[in-house]
Amino acid sequence: MCRRGCAVVGVLGSVLSGADPLTVVFSWTSALATIGIVGCSFLVSAAVIVFFQRNGLDKRVWNTLVAPVLSMAGLGYAMYLLVVNFAGAERE
Repeated sequence: MCRRGCAVVGVLGSVLSGADPLTVVFSWTSALATIGIVGCSFLVSAAVIVFFQRNGLDKRVWNTLVAPVLSMAGLGYAMYLLVVNFAGAERE
């Protein structure tokens, strides 16, 4: 029910604002989905660090600390670029 309600609100919002469904609505929802996926991946990398620090099942520093930190750095930079360029895409 909630999915249908969200879809109806989204469609009505785009119709009332006069937004083109292909160029505006699709691009905005795709961008928001991409930001959500990158954000979840960032949080998973942080969870890997916390998990192995708490229980100590794996003692390899590369697997439990270095690789997840590098992943968080890359994903954080990607998130920064996505958010900064999110508004810039609609101006073009």
